[in-house]
Amino acid sequence: MSSSKLVLIDFYADWCSTCQTMEPTIDAIQEKFGVQLEILKINTEENPQMAVLYHIRSVPTYILFKNGEIVWKVAGLLTRKEFIQTIEKQL
Repeated sequence: MSSSKLVLIDFYADWCSTCQTMEPTIDAIQEKFGVQLEILKINTEENPQMAVLYHIRSVPTYILFKNGEIVWKVAGLLTRKEFIQTIEKQL
C-alpha cells in the first residue's frame, strides 16, 4: 500500500452476516471522507493469498494504512463513530 492518502481495506466474505451488517457503515464512511480515504474491499474467499499476507483470522477485518504503513487493524463489528474517530486521528 503506497498511497499518500488513507487506505482502508475491508476484508470480508459473502457468507458473513456481520460483514453484511457493516456495509452501510462502510458506505457512510466513504461518503463522509470522500477523496481523503480510499476503501478497498477484499473477499477472503476469492483472495486467500491476501488474507494470509495480512494475517486475517476472522471477517470482517479492517486495516487502515497511512503512507503505506498499517496504523490500525481491527476485526468485528464497529460503530460508525469508532470508524470516524479512528480515521480523523490519521488525517
